[in-house]
Amino acid sequence: MDFYTSIGRYYDYIFPYDIKQFDFINSFLISKKNQTILEVGCGTGLLSLKLSENRYNIYSIDCDHEMIKLANKNKKNNSEYPILKKIDMRLI
Repeated sequence: MDFYTSIGRYYDYIFPYDIKQFDFINSFLISKKNQTILEVGCGTGLLSLKLSENRYNIYSIDCDHEMIKLANKNKKNNSEYPILKKIDMRLI
């Protein structure tokens, strides 16, 4: 996954947070607060962070160490969620 490591610092510019994506996903979840969600391929974690702000228990995985490192940087507060892990999705 060297490609994502190489573009890590530009990732949020190339793939910016999209409120339409959040609204689409949230529309399926809106009546089910405090449920557990797995985001596979979380990148820098921006979607996971927004979902966790809505009281969803988010587990976020990505196969690239740099993406998880950046996601942890984006997670500025000490909240429990999202929980971020480097895991290859082929192993789940």
